[in-house]
Amino acid sequence: MVGYLNDAVKKPHGLAKFLRSLSFQMSIFLCGAMYCTMFSNLNLSVTILAMVNTTFTGCRYVPGMVLSAISWGRILAPTLGPLVDRSDARLILPISLVVAAFASAAIPVSTKVGPGLVMFLRMLIGVADATINPTTSKLLSQQFTPAARINALSWTTAGRQLGTLTVYPLAAYISDNHGEESDNNGWPMVFYICAAVSMCFVLLWIGFTMCRRKKMDKKIST
Repeated sequence: MVGYLNDAVKKPHGLAKFLRSLSFQMSIFLCGAMYCTMFSNLNLSVTILAMVNTTFTGCRYVPGMVLSAISWGRILAPTLGPLVDRSDARLILPISLVVAAFASAAIPVSTKVGPGLVMFLRMLIGVADATINPTTSKLLSQQFTPAARINALSWTTAGRQLGTLTVYPLAAYISDNHGEESDNNGWPMVFYICAAVSMCFVLLWIGFTMCRRKKMDKKIST
């Protein structure tokens, strides 16, 4: 992708054409999908520090069980992969992100019910993550030529790293500065922001796929 960008800059109107290309736009969207996925995956890793003092008190083993619950969802990846292969990846991607968004938004309320419900919601996020991975792989194979696939995969992977770099400090800041008198009660806002970011991305994805449907269908058929 970087090579394509260098070539585009050298040609008249090449950069504008490159930015409008389906390959570039798809790479950016896949990067965004991975960012939203990491936001859902990692938000609890920071907020659990505040939740231990305000929510999960008296049970030392509960925080570890809640954090690890996401892996019970991810372990279903071998089962979900064949299902994704038979489905439209353009539809599965937003559905998975919506599931993760609603599960994240429900976590603050679920803590009042008990850790069992929080674990279930974390498992749903893990299922969404296990679905998104084969979905992005399918989109990469359908929408990119073999020569461009490696660069597109690099952009997709960068979304996960970008999520890791930004979610930790952002979640820590929100947890510390949005509670009452800085009492670490601001952690629920982290989950609401995560859900809002994912839903905004889903709306953008729907608009993108509707506008680009003909070109995307053409690439799938070739």
